[in-house]
Amino acid sequence: MRLELLREASDIKGDSDTTNLAEATRKYIGEKMPSGEFLSWVPEVDCQIFATSGLVFFQRPPHNTIQFR
Repeated sequence: MRLELLREASDIKGDSDTTNLAEATRKYIGEKMPSGEFLSWVPEVDCQIFATSGLVFFQRPPHNTIQFR
């Protein structure tokens, strides 16, 4: 589903070979889910999935455009 999202967003062009990207994505999610850094939701109605969502937690290091208090 991630690759389809990237296609729709035009981040993957045409018939590009996505083998490496697919494997890197599987590895990324496989590492982030057990650590609690990636959460996903899969709602169902009558045993049919009707949507999916995912959330990745990350911390951004300080930079000049962030003001700290």
